[in-house]
Amino acid sequence: MCAGMTNRVLSVWFPHLAAEQVLRRGTTHDPARPFAVVGTRKSALRLCSLNRAAEAQGLTLGMALTDARAILPGLKSETERPERQASFLDALGRWSERYTPRVALDRGDGLMLDVTGCAHLFGHEKGLLDDLTARLSAMRLTPRLGLADTKGAAWALARFS
Repeated sequence: MCAGMTNRVLSVWFPHLAAEQVLRRGTTHDPARPFAVVGTRKSALRLCSLNRAAEAQGLTLGMALTDARAILPGLKSETERPERQASFLDALGRWSERYTPRVALDRGDGLMLDVTGCAHLFGHEKGLLDDLTARLSAMRLTPRLGLADTKGAAWALARFS
């Protein structure tokens, strides 16, 4: 990094990662209809990931599958496969090296990119963000982005702004 250059960190959060990964596989599920990925939590099957259609119907993460089906009797679901999600996120990390060679996995549902000194390759920071968003949207993923001078601020912006 050049002297005087401000650090720029980009947090890329995928709030629907597991559900969108299943839907991207070309399963028989219609992406426009409510869909959930479920896993065992606290001795019950609970919603671990939802698509936007399921959220729009009032379902929430952590809800018991039985409660979700009481609200939406036709809810389609699949059992979570954490190893597939981890592998998919790892592949997204390698793919995102098109923006910077400094990419790290962030928990199980996000990426951290150090884009310090890289934005000029896309015209400016907005160009980089627009390109990343367009490419991920074309992959049928819903990213939430946060760009800041520190990892913590970028992480918070992606999740809460």
